[in-house]
This record gives sequence, structure tokens and C-alpha cells, in this order.
Amino acid sequence: MSLVILQDRKRNFFHAVLSVSTSGGTFILDNLSNIVLRDSDLPDYQPLYSVSANRAWIYGSKSAVARVADVKGNFASVAPGEGLQ
Repeated sequence: MSLVILQDRKRNFFHAVLSVSTSGGTFILDNLSNIVLRDSDLPDYQPLYSVSANRAWIYGSKSAVARVADVKGNFASVAPGEGLQ
């Protein structure tokens, strides 16, 4: 089990989810959805880094533009329980 900090490229904001790895695959618990999904079902989620009880990972990606954590608009448009669009 690990906490994953990611960028939701579809909604264009940064977000955190809980990732649970099992023998049946990796599942994502996300407060923006009422459904538990496999990580492969969320192609718009770009992981940045993750942490667990005894490890941490940093995921790399190259970009020509420097990125700063920012929310365009506000969080009112992404209410918990609304699910994925």
C-alpha cells in the first residue's frame, strides 16, 4: 500500500490516491470516485512520487516547460463522490 501523488492530466490538477498492490493487480482508491479501479484504467493519472511505510519512489518525465503545482479555477468543479468523467 502506498500514497501516490500524481497529476491528473485530464482535469489538469495535482492529486493524491492510495495504491494497493495485490497478486491480482494494482488497485487505486480515489476520493474522486466511488469505484475502485485498476491503475491501468486511469491513463490520465501521471504519477509523480509515492511513499509507503518503508520506501519512497520518484517517477520521471521530461518536459520542456517547468511545472509548478497549481489548480486552474478551483476545486468546486471536482467534488468528492462525483466519479470519473
